[in-house]
Amino acid sequence: MKRYMRTIAAAGAAAVLSGSAYAGGLGLYGAYWSPSDFDSGFGPGVKAVFDGGSPLGFEIRGAWFPDLSDDIDTAAGLVDFDLQAIPLEIGLVISAGANDAPFVPYVSAGGSYFMLDLETDGPGGEESIDIDDEIGWYAGGGFHARLSDSISFFVEGMYRSVEGTVVDDDVEDIDNDVAIDLSGFSANAGIMFGW
Repeated sequence: MKRYMRTIAAAGAAAVLSGSAYAGGLGLYGAYWSPSDFDSGFGPGVKAVFDGGSPLGFEIRGAWFPDLSDDIDTAAGLVDFDLQAIPLEIGLVISAGANDAPFVPYVSAGGSYFMLDLETDGPGGEESIDIDDEIGWYAGGGFHARLSDSISFFVEGMYRSVEGTVVDDDVEDIDNDVAIDLSGFSANAGIMFGW
């Protein structure tokens, strides 16, 4: 988990330090995600937008979902699956208005790299399960509502598409590789600090 948090912190710091050459901003937000095969979860997120003052730009974002869970009844008994996910994403943003307007709608889409960690708690006790990191995509849209010259509030909705694979384990609760679907709706709300 510390490795994941350091990755997000480094990406955020790099975005802030490199931002002086671009227009855009750094956003901090609360995130909600509802993947298909797990219960929905909440977590913090950070994003950097670089647009050079034009309607077309790009964004880098990352969020941390520490506790996406699901209970599955297996042959060995009830097993609680706890998934920790960190989607790291980069994509294009198209704004439908000037950056200094009081209300700016936008759409975005891009690629995702999902850092995944899975643990189970069942009849055999707690166990860390081998799961591969995955690549997927996202698409969404939202709006910025300007609060001052350099601060705005934003709300966005997005759809993430990704499938993962849980690898056969030594315990008898997972007999073969199992495909899991993490695709689902996500919503974010937060504050953007312009640069």
